[in-house]
Amino acid sequence: MHRSPSRKSALAFAAATLAAACLLFLFDLRTYPIQPDRSNLTDCIADRYRQSFHFDPSYEPKVELYDSLTFGRETLVLFDIGGSLGRAVLEENILGWYKISSFGYGGGSFRYGSWESDGTQYLVFGGRNPLQEIAGADFRIDGTVYHLDIPPAPFLVCTPVQHSGWDGTVDLGQLTLYDSQGTDITDRYNLSGGGI
Repeated sequence: MHRSPSRKSALAFAAATLAAACLLFLFDLRTYPIQPDRSNLTDCIADRYRQSFHFDPSYEPKVELYDSLTFGRETLVLFDIGGSLGRAVLEENILGWYKISSFGYGGGSFRYGSWESDGTQYLVFGGRNPLQEIAGADFRIDGTVYHLDIPPAPFLVCTPVQHSGWDGTVDLGQLTLYDSQGTDITDRYNLSGGGI
């Protein structure tokens, strides 16, 4: 049976497209190494830590995952690495795998800042809550108070900010921490930390 040149071209194009899709799929899994269930996330964080900060490749930092927030295809993860509070931004591909698109860690007990997703700006606050007594936090932004409920464990929480002129700056001098009875316990804590 004789095939026409156009049919041969169509088959060749289909085969080339399939081969390119397979290569793209394999490349994507190398670029997005974190499994959809994130079961290998601690290993990937440890790898990123070693790569980013030029430690001995045999060094095994202890990573403890704390909490996470998902905004569309991005997930913000709070963790402890070697006693420092860290945060990573995971980017999800269309196959449900992830890569670390941003990574950092440092001293202090809290991380705070703003996050924008789908046109909404959020106030994000995370920390250790070591005594498990922090039950709430109020942030004052341009005269408006935004309340966040805090769980009795390491936490990462957020609330939408309605103030359209907010530039994303968080002033820890405008933060008040409360216990479960509503008592102001801000002065019991060193509010140092870093941004999200």
